[in-house]
Amino acid sequence: MLKESNKMIGTIEFRVDEYNKSGELGYTLCRHFWGRGYMTEAGKLILNLAFNTLGLDRVFAEYDVRNSASGKVLSRLGMTYEGTHRRNHVVKGVLTDSAHYSIYKRYKKTPVTLSRRPAFPY
Repeated sequence: MLKESNKMIGTIEFRVDEYNKSGELGYTLCRHFWGRGYMTEAGKLILNLAFNTLGLDRVFAEYDVRNSASGKVLSRLGMTYEGTHRRNHVVKGVLTDSAHYSIYKRYKKTPVTLSRRPAFPY
């Protein structure tokens, strides 16, 4: 939510599978706000929650391969590419491929820390 206008600019969701000690990260962001670090900052908060509060072992995410910016967000979060599922989702009436990424608590490339000044405008 933007502080200035009190308008929602996107969503982030996190689905926890307690039995498998894993969680799935998903997000959407209004195109006008792409490239400003909002999803990277939100993703860091989710990873911190997943590993340091919930004690999960793995967090994974997928994105439509036509949206390479989403892959960059996942890479910035320290996630590793695991593979591509071909034609596994319908997006706007078209079957699309999904790239799958994950990060494991014990294999994190960098510690999950927050920047001094959050990108969120609140």
